[in-house]
Amino acid sequence: MADVRPLHPYAPAIEEKYLIAPETPLRHLIPGGADLELDQSFGEEVWDLAGHRSWTAKAGGQTTFDFSKLSPRWRVVAQHLSVFQMNPQLVNDLAPEVPMAQTWARSQEATKPVTSQGNLKMLLHATAILDRYHLTTFDEDTWDRVVSLLITPQSKEEKRDGAILSAGTGRGRAQQLSAFWEVTHIVGRTDLLGANAPFGGRETTELYERRGPRNSVRPDDAVGQMLGFTGWFIDHALEDIVETIEWWSSNAAAEPPGSQQGNYDAMLDLLCRIAADNNGDVPGVRNINGGLTLAHGALGRLIGEFDADEAYLAGRWAMRQLGDQVTLSEDLSPCPVELTTIDTPAGLQTWTRRLLPVNSELDLWQRYAIYACMFYLSATLMLRDSQLSCLPLNAITTEPLERPDGTTVDQHTLKAYRTKNRHSPVPTSVVVSSRTARIMTLLQRLQKALG
Repeated sequence: MADVRPLHPYAPAIEEKYLIAPETPLRHLIPGGADLELDQSFGEEVWDLAGHRSWTAKAGGQTTFDFSKLSPRWRVVAQHLSVFQMNPQLVNDLAPEVPMAQTWARSQEATKPVTSQGNLKMLLHATAILDRYHLTTFDEDTWDRVVSLLITPQSKEEKRDGAILSAGTGRGRAQQLSAFWEVTHIVGRTDLLGANAPFGGRETTELYERRGPRNSVRPDDAVGQMLGFTGWFIDHALEDIVETIEWWSSNAAAEPPGSQQGNYDAMLDLLCRIAADNNGDVPGVRNINGGLTLAHGALGRLIGEFDADEAYLAGRWAMRQLGDQVTLSEDLSPCPVELTTIDTPAGLQTWTRRLLPVNSELDLWQRYAIYACMFYLSATLMLRDSQLSCLPLNAITTEPLERPDGTTVDQHTLKAYRTKNRHSPVPTSVVVSSRTARIMTLLQRLQKALG
């Protein structure tokens, strides 16, 4: 009887090698493992990392690492790979004499479980292709073939549609094969992917060309300059604007006196008090003809008269009574809020002369402030307009965070909602800078002051 030779011979069975004992608790291997809800060991084929602090938006089966989907020959090394990605320094402790382990500990940055989970999915697809085409020996020609296979559709649906997987998908799968190869050298299983570096040692960016930028038009330099200016404006002017609006909101009379003569008397009394406190000066503004006149509209708010015509009549009557006893000033405001001073070539000056609630002053700066805040938030938070439009009240929470060196800093968290591809907004959270936290706090105060 003739000898039968298999067309696709597999490598001989080799006893598994463990750097990490199968019974080792996962809690001891993964940073933040003390928070895990389940007691699991390294050797289990399905890990559930529910309870880990980084799973804030995950639930149910989305927190699992399912190694049982891998072919048995890949599983143990894949488990080591996932742990080493989340805890790179562990490699040095387990294999201090292995050169590849030293390289891994220096070059690999620790990943969160969600990133390691995504890497495992990429590895699953890549190794499934190796199994599908019975690739067991890896030389230069084999790796060249793998480059093509990684972006070749494998399902009937993809083949029927004539789809070609993206270069980004190819890079992701190739990167995990390269990382897997490194771990095979650390664990001592070079029989899996061979002794020589995958893809001839080429970088994955060389294997799959990056797609050109979708927006080839470079933003104008003024965009960056505007971002810098809005940051400066927020730091120096925003709080002054909000405090001034709060003062005018809380000091405005709820209702007018009730009669025209009552308006006249209330305006006269108000001007007398302002003049007495400011050496005879009262607030003035420029009219449409350029002349200096009493700030009737702004002062009318303080007596409860929000009708511009009625406030004008009351102010004109009061000024006739006072005559030359008062002087109009373009720099005076009854609001006691002190404006921030800035260093200029001419010395220290306030960033604006005053903030009266008129079209050319506070009303205008209020609109500027809102536009500046929304521009800054859109540019730095990477939230969509639909997400910014549904930010909740009291969106910022601040709690102390202890650094590894023992120092403590404030960590600001923004509560937001995810809206893309969702029937209704889904709660999420984003860690933000102190400036962003300040913006959100001041915008909330502004909204409350405006009612």
